[in-house]
Amino acid sequence: MKTEESIREVMDEWRNVIKNKKRLIFSFEERAQIRLNAIKEQIYSQRIPLPGWLIREGYFRAVGQYEFIDSDWRTIDPGDPWGGADVTAFFKRRIDIPAEWKGEKIYLRFYVGGDSLLSIDGLPYHGLDPFRNEILLTNQAEGGESFLIEVESYVSWHSDEADNKRLHVAELGIMDQDIFEAYWDFWCAYKLLWMKGMLPEMRGYLEKHLWAALKQVPPKVEAGIDFKDRLLSAQSQLQKTIYASDLFKIPGKINLVGHSHLDLVFMWTYREFIRKVGRTHATMLRLMEQYPEFQFCQSQAKTYQEMKVHHPHIYEQVKQRIAEGRWEAIGGFWVEPDCNLISGESFVRQILHGQKFFSDEFGVRSRTCWQPDVFGMSAAMPQILARSGIDYVMTTKMFIWNDTNPWRKNTFWWQGLDGSRVLTVVTPSHFIGMVDPDHVHEHWRDFSDKETIGESMYCYGWGDGGGGVDIEMLESIRRYQKIMGLPELKQAGAEETLDNIRAKAETQPIPVWQDELYLEAHRGTATNKGILKKLNRQGEFLIRETELLATFAWLHGASYPAQELNDVWEIFLTTQFHDSLPGTHINPVLDDLLKELEQFRSRTSALRQQAIPAVLPGFLLAQTESKPTALTMFNSFLHPRESTVMLSKNALGGNLPIANDGEPLLNQSITGLDGEEYALIAIPEVPGVGYRRFNLGQAPHTQTPSSVHAAENRLENDLLQISFNSQGEIVSIWDKEIDREVIVANEVGNRFQLYEDIPGKYDAWDIVATYADHEIDISGECVLRVDENGPIRASLLLEKVFLGSKITQRISLQAGSRQLSFETLVDWAERQKLLKVGFPVEISATHATYDIAYGNMQRPTHRNTSYDAAKFEVPAHKWMDVSQGEYGVSLLNNCKYGHEANGKTIRLSLLKGSIFPDEFADLGRHQFTYVLYPHPASWEDAGTIQQALDLNHPLLCQVNNDPSDHPSDQTSHSFISCVAENVTLEAVKQAEDGQGVIIRLVENHNKSGTITLDLDRSIQQAWTCDLMENNETEISPKDTQIKCTLAPYEIKTLRVCF
Repeated sequence: MKTEESIREVMDEWRNVIKNKKRLIFSFEERAQIRLNAIKEQIYSQRIPLPGWLIREGYFRAVGQYEFIDSDWRTIDPGDPWGGADVTAFFKRRIDIPAEWKGEKIYLRFYVGGDSLLSIDGLPYHGLDPFRNEILLTNQAEGGESFLIEVESYVSWHSDEADNKRLHVAELGIMDQDIFEAYWDFWCAYKLLWMKGMLPEMRGYLEKHLWAALKQVPPKVEAGIDFKDRLLSAQSQLQKTIYASDLFKIPGKINLVGHSHLDLVFMWTYREFIRKVGRTHATMLRLMEQYPEFQFCQSQAKTYQEMKVHHPHIYEQVKQRIAEGRWEAIGGFWVEPDCNLISGESFVRQILHGQKFFSDEFGVRSRTCWQPDVFGMSAAMPQILARSGIDYVMTTKMFIWNDTNPWRKNTFWWQGLDGSRVLTVVTPSHFIGMVDPDHVHEHWRDFSDKETIGESMYCYGWGDGGGGVDIEMLESIRRYQKIMGLPELKQAGAEETLDNIRAKAETQPIPVWQDELYLEAHRGTATNKGILKKLNRQGEFLIRETELLATFAWLHGASYPAQELNDVWEIFLTTQFHDSLPGTHINPVLDDLLKELEQFRSRTSALRQQAIPAVLPGFLLAQTESKPTALTMFNSFLHPRESTVMLSKNALGGNLPIANDGEPLLNQSITGLDGEEYALIAIPEVPGVGYRRFNLGQAPHTQTPSSVHAAENRLENDLLQISFNSQGEIVSIWDKEIDREVIVANEVGNRFQLYEDIPGKYDAWDIVATYADHEIDISGECVLRVDENGPIRASLLLEKVFLGSKITQRISLQAGSRQLSFETLVDWAERQKLLKVGFPVEISATHATYDIAYGNMQRPTHRNTSYDAAKFEVPAHKWMDVSQGEYGVSLLNNCKYGHEANGKTIRLSLLKGSIFPDEFADLGRHQFTYVLYPHPASWEDAGTIQQALDLNHPLLCQVNNDPSDHPSDQTSHSFISCVAENVTLEAVKQAEDGQGVIIRLVENHNKSGTITLDLDRSIQQAWTCDLMENNETEISPKDTQIKCTLAPYEIKTLRVCF
């Protein structure tokens, strides 16, 4: 701990001492607590201490792999210390039940701190943590039984814990069930007094009758006093006066849903999550044995998969409980992903893989999108969920964590971009809930739908780090089902509860919400740990193209790598977890994620390469050292592409691609920001979902006049003239074609802005509105010089140094282009700083349009209301745009997600230097590109979507290496063609059941219409499908063509058989 913090803590302790010098009366709470403690002490009628445990400490390196500190076992007794940073300890001892304890109910009381799994005779049995440290060994001992107890303990249960632990308690005890029941009767009645805002009459009644019963209990056990008899008499009186009373009842119903939110990563690594899976679910199984009414739900197929692999004994018991209907496999997603940053296709695959696992393993399909902990939810989700067979959404954070506006809707129809609706429940309390009266009372007080729905969902159970439900929660439920001051409480399943709510919602005028579910908090998660965002964006495009090529290879006779693609998808989907992709985790997690993402990239790229020989002519996988003969460019998008590509000169073997007239394609020698030499080549039109091939040769080059030019502080082509100041900021963009200025007068574009970013406790998660009050001047050391002048593009090179960081940026303009490109390299060394780049543009627009999953949406550019003002930082994907009718400006990017439009200024968040929970977050080198795209007319007519796709995923370039290959007449080919600028091709894959090809399309311009798909082979049958690939309506093909209609923003999935 830092010295200043230590001193401050000591000062605060003394301040509290002084503040509490006032003499306090002997309160009711103190009187009651003395007797409650006396009852608790008698729950165990006999106890036997258990000294002499064996311990061995070490470090958990991987599942099943430990690096031991101790060379051998040593002895540890209760009270002795253990632990240290990141330490795992093993404890073991054989326990014998005394013969004279025959017929008794025997518990092991054992707690060592931290987070533990206790095994009996080699089988995992029970989790141990601060709330679970009494383990039922037998309900009725035979006497003389012997158990081998083994405990694996990690030093930390959650976070912010001391690394030094000790063996707190180790003993056997005989439980007196009567005293146990009496204790919980009194304790639960006492907890009723915690409720805030209760009627004075109710408080008076409770205190009177609780004390009338409690004062009969002796404050301590003494000779000559029959403690138990007096306790049971007092208990009987308590049950009559409080538990059986009809006074102070509240109408309504709360369904209590047992749950344990379990983060794959957070303040722990993924390997620790695997251990948490065993601890949490072993305990839930034991509670189900002890409490027949207990129901539990758990989400995330990945959790169950790890349970199956690493905890098979627990998994088989869980499967039995699912079959009984007491354990609910909820959620239907592979993991609970970030719901702002992932693509539409990633959403579909999260559900597809999650539901497949649930169906294959348990014979169930979840109807609920269970996302209690995510940081907001995309406006695209209602359609995705509805078309995936999901009826409900459950989430929590808007209600409890919004920082500006209270969230006032607990039950509503959430309407998506296309008009699809799903019933959504935003609970009025946290998903980590205790069944304490004050919490439950507050939940009901805040529930907005008492009059219309009259029934709410309350999640209870320890979470984030697992743990789940504990005994106190279950004992409290037994006593609070019909208790004064609270509505009726009932244990229930999640979907049982949601079905009940829906039945009432369909007959009541509940609200409709037609927007994203924007969380007014955690805005920094769109920017934090930029490398993860970049790899996610690249990964989504890579696997899309790999599936597409593998499908066409399959249609050409190759085998389809279904299992391999399934495996890499599951690796990738796991990295999209809501504390993984947002970067809200400790440093070792980042190292693990980068390894997983590299494995995904490597394996997926290999699958793509395996598919290419069957799809692209003249390419031999095995002859990589053959002399290049031709260059094939593949375009996986639906729109034809004229593009420029960067190719290594070494890969071309000194040759250049030749056009039909024998001249080389227009090219330019450039040096990349990585220092390598490249050929920049202008590629003529490559057909949609197809390829075009060019011969490689040494044809003489004819000098081509250029329409683009770089000069000091200026770039210009036939469309735009751009002027810069010495800081590399744009002072003017003059549109020569339209005859207008783009940049607001007296302001500058491409302005880097650095802010203090100290948002408080949630450093990695948050950007708070007050960041803008603390801008740091970074003008100063800066060099801007002419970098390139060529037939394809001209560029300036900016080098800017500030504080401990450096920006190197190539600002380029191509001939005939409206796109001003900023290829950027940042060496980032700042802590608790936020780097943005902004462009004040002369556009009058009250709303900006943002690219999101499977579509786009508008958000205000003004701050008229508090709801508008709260959206000062919003998530978007590949582009944003402001337009005023006849003109607009788009801002494209290839890996950034944090956006802003305020008045006339549009901005991207580039880097965030958070220090918690990872003090090293984002340090180092970052490379990314953003593009300013001024355009006539609307973004739709300007093809902003297509331009953003081209930036994010360049043409796939393959150097042909078959020495026997000769050019054929067919130098280009399209596998799928469709003339529809408003439609994007999101997926081409083999159907999950192997029957035909799945083609997924999305309408993006909010327009309805009919399109024609023309494939390169005759179609035998075709159907529309839902997103889970269930056939819906048959389509009559016409040879190679099928026609289908798309509604505004519709996701259209087709199954095509050849």
